[in-house]
Amino acid sequence: MVIDNQPLDEYPFEGAFYEYGVDDSKPLDEQVEEEILILETKCDIHSSSRSNANGIITAGFNVYFPFDKEKGISIKRGMTFKGNAYGLVVNGRVLTASPSQLGGCECFVEDFDV
Repeated sequence: MVIDNQPLDEYPFEGAFYEYGVDDSKPLDEQVEEEILILETKCDIHSSSRSNANGIITAGFNVYFPFDKEKGISIKRGMTFKGNAYGLVVNGRVLTASPSQLGGCECFVEDFDV
């Protein structure tokens, strides 16, 4: 019998939250809509839902990450999340963000790349 005594990593993956906007600090000829990095963090990613209705395939993921309770969270609905879980690329839109009193936050992300 083989027993793996290695502890699990709480947040084994890297992910980032973005929003799209125009950087007003740039000269006018360089102002274009671009990704603005809001938060880069360690996270844990779990598949939570999938659907294949009328030929349309959708997938959803729960993303868990730590945050500072004094600062709060800066994640809002509609932002974009990009992450990687053992080679599975997750790229989607944040539908919900739920912080907890324990200092962790859960976001539900609807994947774009299905």
